[in-house]
Amino acid sequence: MGCKSSKAALRNGLEVAVDVVDQVDATAVTANAKSSKNIEDVEFVFFDLDDTLYQNGYKTERMLTKRIGEVSERLFNLTEEVIFALYQEHGTTIRGLIDKDYVGISDIQEALLEFHDVDLSDVRPASGLREMIESVKKRRFIFTASIREHAERCLERLGIEDLFEDIIDAHACEYYSKHSDHAFKTAMQIAGAEHHFQCILLDDSMRNITTAHHLGWHTVCVGMKDRNGNEKFPEHSDFHIDTVLELPDIIPQLFAFGKAKSEPEGEDNVSVRSVDGDDEYPDTVSPEASPYFTVDVEVEVDGLVELDMTHVDVDVLEYLRVIFVVGGPGSGKGTLCARLTNSLNLHHISAGDLLRKAKNDSNNPHAEEIKETLAAGTLIPSHILVDLIVDEMKASGGRNFLLDGFPRSEDNMSAWVNHERVKEEIQLEGALVLECPDAVLKERLQNRGREDDHEEAITKRLEIFHKETKVVIDELEKQGDATIWPVNSNVPAEKVEEAAVGVLVSHLPELAEE
Repeated sequence: MGCKSSKAALRNGLEVAVDVVDQVDATAVTANAKSSKNIEDVEFVFFDLDDTLYQNGYKTERMLTKRIGEVSERLFNLTEEVIFALYQEHGTTIRGLIDKDYVGISDIQEALLEFHDVDLSDVRPASGLREMIESVKKRRFIFTASIREHAERCLERLGIEDLFEDIIDAHACEYYSKHSDHAFKTAMQIAGAEHHFQCILLDDSMRNITTAHHLGWHTVCVGMKDRNGNEKFPEHSDFHIDTVLELPDIIPQLFAFGKAKSEPEGEDNVSVRSVDGDDEYPDTVSPEASPYFTVDVEVEVDGLVELDMTHVDVDVLEYLRVIFVVGGPGSGKGTLCARLTNSLNLHHISAGDLLRKAKNDSNNPHAEEIKETLAAGTLIPSHILVDLIVDEMKASGGRNFLLDGFPRSEDNMSAWVNHERVKEEIQLEGALVLECPDAVLKERLQNRGREDDHEEAITKRLEIFHKETKVVIDELEKQGDATIWPVNSNVPAEKVEEAAVGVLVSHLPELAEE
């Protein structure tokens, strides 16, 4: 990661002000926008999949409808008329099959996989789709009435499978209709959204748009015609576009610097000056003094429009440096980090300690979820964990960090690399991987007496480490994204410290400086 100059960052920030002028004549594009909600509040963008992220004349939907009928007739001996009646009464065919006892919970997965076994050769990305979605600087989710397996197949064909935090599918919504309140509340819960006005839905279905609208979401109806070729008139949609590629034009606030383009268009003569008359801004600012500097500016366009941009915070972008400390539960990560912070210029952040602190924080909205997850020995939602880590790093005032107990899964790593502040402010230097036999780890955990160290949780954490955490580290090494330093932790603590200091100082000599 290379550092941007402060002047360039300031210039980029001022583009937002210039864009206000560009948008004065843009009312025709967004004529359907409602004024009751503030688009600036949006933090979570939910994309429908079929006929929204790609369009093929509803061909996939028609194949799915036909396939559901064929499979239902074969598996459950139901006629097309009965199947349609189930859909109308219950919102989804599968919910109807469950409620009417045509299918048991154990058979749902098999049925859904067969329902979605259709040809996807006509699922193709529109030119510029990946670039557009990648530039959405909000948290991105897939919210679909289909199943995760179908969504993953489609996203892979579109070349955008890595651009979303999670897929909220029929399983997650307990097979209730996507246009039910239950499905939308589930989507918010999974995403971690506290308020409806923080959410925006892009969908081709007017029924889904209507539910979102009534719940207080922002809405964008995609597509001008329905599956029967009739014009759509979505009265409950804040915006109506033909394809998702038009999103940057109608809602630039979702994109970097509040706009989709990096350069203002047209022949406008734009001048920028500071309010106090100083036209020059520093190229460098002492990070010891402050991680930000503040200037007051005015923008003039063709001598006609003057905007007061007060207190524009410009990040100096002195990158924080991180070293992952990874190992099985009980491998001595915390002990090693404590020793290293005494001998080197390093700050220690423990993902586990952050979570244990958060679960007892009555002001933390995720406290109960964290408490239940820790007790079960499963993984905390990655976006929650990354937010806690980044906040702690920024609050500490340090620059070099040992991050203990993270990442533990591919999802952790994906949330890390896609986190906006991580991308802009944090540099991964490498990973210390502590190696120790499982039998030793189990013995250590059973002897330390922590409430979440019961046998079932220990076994589950070891399984997660081998199945998920080691996979992430192996992938980092394979791709060359970070230097991997294996360290034997089945030896006395001072020997582990000695080995770790040796590899760290050889890579980052400044860590040993007084």
